[in-house]
Amino acid sequence: MALSEAAIDLFCEHGVEATRVEDIAASVGVTPRTFFLHFPTKHAAAFPDHEERVQSFIASLDELSAVEHPIEALKQTVLAGIRTITSSSLRRKRYQLLRSIPEFAGIDIVHDLDYEAAIIDHLTTPASNSGPVSADEMFAARNTASSILGLSRSALTTWAEFPDFDPVRAIEEGLDALLLKPSECR
Repeated sequence: MALSEAAIDLFCEHGVEATRVEDIAASVGVTPRTFFLHFPTKHAAAFPDHEERVQSFIASLDELSAVEHPIEALKQTVLAGIRTITSSSLRRKRYQLLRSIPEFAGIDIVHDLDYEAAIIDHLTTPASNSGPVSADEMFAARNTASSILGLSRSALTTWAEFPDFDPVRAIEEGLDALLLKPSECR
């Protein structure tokens, strides 16, 4: 995480192209070789814990689904993730970079596909043997997943630009408008 924080700080200060791996490594007192033990490229340092966060998201969905309706579990998990993101000044800096560096925005969008897949799986895995998922149910799950991720991306990039903006409130209101209430589900 120290390497990631240093990379993001240097990217913000000097730009990505002007920042060398040697600069990142030196700022935390390690060698470039050590940097490459953790990250395949300097760009990857801006996204240090993606796999862990996705696995945590899936685990939270699974855990909450045992006691909550799948829609409520999804809402609670998304909001918990947004609260975690917005509690970090490092993540605010990273979202500021996403606005200014198209390559980083692209990486972030590709990473969102992992969350999208998790949401789709969550919404289409039947709690009982209710049969295979229909085309309409799959469409609804895909639409819901992509809408949640678009809503989240919009709120977080706005939060990066406007410090007084409350992305948790915005996402909670958006989820309330987007998601059916458990009583409205089949």
